[in-house]
Amino acid sequence: MSVVYFGQTMNELRQRRGWQQERLLDELAFYAPVMHRLEKGGQLPREDSLSHVLDKLGAPLDEFICAHFEGQPLWVYALCDELVQALDCNDIEMARGLYDEISLIEDLSANEIGQQFLLSQGARLLELQGKLDDEILPMVLDGIGITYDDLDENSPGDKVLLFEEPELFHTLARIYARKGELKAAIKILAETVSGLQRLPTGERERDRRVAPLLLSLVDCQLKIGAFNDALDTCELGIHISAIRNIGIRVPDFLLNKAYALQALHRHSDIVPILRMVYAGFLLLGEKARADDVLAKAYDDFGVTFKTYGMENLDIPQVKRQPYKRGAVPACKNIGEMIRILREEAGISLKELSQGICSIANLSKIENNEIKAHMHYVEPILQRLGRDPLLYCNFFLRKDDFEARELRDLIQLLFMIGNSKQASEALKKLKKYKAYKSKANLQFVKRVETILFAVENGDDHPDNEVMRLEALRLTWPNFDEKDISRKPLTLDESFIISGLAWYYMNKGELKRASKIYESLLENIDRRYVDEYEKARVYNGNLIDYTTCLGRMDRRTEALEILDEAENFEQSRGALSPLPMIAANRAYSLYERGEKEKSQAYFAMAYYGFLMFKDYGRAAHIKIAQRLVRERFGFEFD
Repeated sequence: MSVVYFGQTMNELRQRRGWQQERLLDELAFYAPVMHRLEKGGQLPREDSLSHVLDKLGAPLDEFICAHFEGQPLWVYALCDELVQALDCNDIEMARGLYDEISLIEDLSANEIGQQFLLSQGARLLELQGKLDDEILPMVLDGIGITYDDLDENSPGDKVLLFEEPELFHTLARIYARKGELKAAIKILAETVSGLQRLPTGERERDRRVAPLLLSLVDCQLKIGAFNDALDTCELGIHISAIRNIGIRVPDFLLNKAYALQALHRHSDIVPILRMVYAGFLLLGEKARADDVLAKAYDDFGVTFKTYGMENLDIPQVKRQPYKRGAVPACKNIGEMIRILREEAGISLKELSQGICSIANLSKIENNEIKAHMHYVEPILQRLGRDPLLYCNFFLRKDDFEARELRDLIQLLFMIGNSKQASEALKKLKKYKAYKSKANLQFVKRVETILFAVENGDDHPDNEVMRLEALRLTWPNFDEKDISRKPLTLDESFIISGLAWYYMNKGELKRASKIYESLLENIDRRYVDEYEKARVYNGNLIDYTTCLGRMDRRTEALEILDEAENFEQSRGALSPLPMIAANRAYSLYERGEKEKSQAYFAMAYYGFLMFKDYGRAAHIKIAQRLVRERFGFEFD
């Protein structure tokens, strides 16, 4: 599901039909007085006008609001998401079972957009099974034909792409590539990347698809000898994967970059890249691929490089697995699901709504009497341990969409260590009306506490005051003893984690450790949706191990690091793994296991190096300093 700026969506759909605005006004004369305001994003459509607009533009209301499954029980969303994840993980057995199960849902297969989903994912499954292209191609063409008119050699062109069209065009491009028609494949891939990003449907869905498209594109570019283009594609792919896709594809893009550099005779840059690729695959638990990099370094590039003992680590091969989503009650709308989940958890209306909306509004949401705004539904579902974007689209006015994009940008800027730009973005965000309500204002206050800590240090006493003020916007009677039992939004969880970090840096280690323990107990118990859990879970685990290390509780720290590492490796999340390796290296050194410690320091260092432009520059310096002080050398 997505966060949809309706005005731009309407504009893109109109242009896809080749209509001028006047044509749409003629087609919808009854709504002409509001059409201009709708397209400019200053107004949201009513139920009746939304239906007519989307129908005229070829995007039926039901399928567009819930991209494949409108009218289906909500558990269908989770089931189809699990299929997509199983295919992303290359788990043929799981994907085949899920595909067969989903195919039996009669209402879904009777729906044209549901049919397109089944054809798209079915084609992917056949590819994984190694079936012939002649068997896959008809499914792809049938799938595209459901929503895309006049498919020819000029497709997809500059059109915005809808529903499963990006996935289907990607599969089509791979078929062309396998047939040796590389220029045709490159054209489709480049245009699909462009078309996928024209519709403002939220970063998560776009970027889940964009990075794989770019990997296919760079592979084709290398094969036709377009090495400079391949370098550009690799840089874009690294950027997207490092920020949005939590880094899993960064080693692949780097390896392709090394081949492009070799072809361009830029040999001096290759060894540092290969060393990062090697460490990256080890961090992900892909020992076989890491060993293959050593072989390729010698056979393909004619080089060797020092591994600092990394090759001697006993790293088991990790199998990728989907994020678990949790059981969904038998219900057909979000309000009903909220009510059932709340009652099952034993949470009162007052407790769930506190700081978000009035009790009366929550009751209306639960009874499906009002269509709740994203600003309400998102934190409510977070308190219930669920991912809001799994179950519903949110149509937003221009101002609300811009504010949402600014909020996401601020979080990304902190991830890459750019607090100055984050501060500027926050000034803009504070001007939006929606960010004066308590739940949204809490995000603003949380960001201000981070900016203050960056400017004044983690142990400044005002850090505690500011964090408590932010937390009490939605939890007026905050008590550290209640952390494990309280339903929390992500912002509340982040603020509590920040308090623990502050107390740790003030030397109140026992107090900090108790907060971390309570918060982690809360997260483990409440978050049945692992996608949401991942946003807050391992950061706390890593910080908790830092606290335990300062208390000389090394064995406990190493056990928790095992848990954190397993969670991230099995979900393909690379970016947190260098920090886990660094904390492991430090604990091992303090326990006297110096040889093993050195190898983990090396993994951490080269892992940080992959993300040096994404908030890891300081960690690189720290790792280098620790190795110099403890082992008497510096990494190459």
